[in-house]
Amino acid sequence: MKILDRYLLLEFLKALVFILLAFIFIFIIVDLFDDLSKFIEKKVVIFDIILFYFYQIPSIAVLVFPVGVLLSLFFSLGMMARNFEILALKSNGISLNRVFLTYLIAGFVLSIFVIFINEMVVPYANEKVRNHKRTKINKLPAIDYRLQNNLKYLGENGYTYSIKTYDGRKEEIRRVSIIKFDKTHKIVRRIDAEKAVWKDGVWEFQNGYLRVFTDTLEQRVFKFLKRQFPELKEKPEDFSRRMKSLDEMKYTEVKNYVGKLKKTGKDPSKALVELYTKISFPFVTFIIIILGAPLSADTRRSGLAFGFGLSLLISFIYWGLLQVSKAYGIKGNVPPVLAAWLPNIIFAAIGIFLIIRIRK
Repeated sequence: MKILDRYLLLEFLKALVFILLAFIFIFIIVDLFDDLSKFIEKKVVIFDIILFYFYQIPSIAVLVFPVGVLLSLFFSLGMMARNFEILALKSNGISLNRVFLTYLIAGFVLSIFVIFINEMVVPYANEKVRNHKRTKINKLPAIDYRLQNNLKYLGENGYTYSIKTYDGRKEEIRRVSIIKFDKTHKIVRRIDAEKAVWKDGVWEFQNGYLRVFTDTLEQRVFKFLKRQFPELKEKPEDFSRRMKSLDEMKYTEVKNYVGKLKKTGKDPSKALVELYTKISFPFVTFIIIILGAPLSADTRRSGLAFGFGLSLLISFIYWGLLQVSKAYGIKGNVPPVLAAWLPNIIFAAIGIFLIIRIRK
């Protein structure tokens, strides 16, 4: 790595780390003062309060990361512009494009890093926050998901479960209805039973009915006292997990959920938008550098106060545009992949225009 690249990256990363720590600190302090009375009322020990906010650090960092990157650009490149370092580089035959290239490569690497944090660290930390808040902050017993009532579950191969009572300790379900849909959302078969027990890797249903539907929705009914259904792939541990929302799922979990929706003939638009957003949103770090680099290098706009204000404004515009685009994607007015990537495309186009303009 050349001396110039090391210098650019070092100044940029130092500013980024400082800004991220500042944002995280401010967020924690504001939230702490807001909840301080609750902590005192519930007699929460200081160590548990520290752990509560420690577990939130990954999600806070990911949320403010694009703003931090943009502000770091304004700070590092702005300082270079004010100190005439950019002018010195130009005088030595080093173009602004060469300077921007270093930041673009760094932005791409940081985007991959954010994807990794989102997939591997944030879900684990959020689960810790949820459990810690319930048991240590609110002083409630931990939820045992092995015991659930009125459970709805979307299974493999188009099967949808409706379970009145699930007991994971005994590995049995009671008053269960299972409906299989085809890709056109037509009912193919239905299983109703008083009880089902997990035996030798297969669900054994007791005292129930199997209904098989034809294309004309006529049905054949088979009554049984005991019957196994090996085609049901769900295991007791599948029902023993907390049902996650789409924004809590990992990329692979959302992808699997989309596959399940398609097999039941349900509209997967919302899940698809969330799936593509899990990739597009981390890459806003790369896109924000395309947009921010030419703005930061302008000596007339290199003030830190201006950079801070503009960073917040750009971030709010991006976030608002993303929410609007996602809403259109969920409604089906825009293809899901375009809904997730449209803000990135717009901001990248503006950034490329500014880079071409600054060269002139």
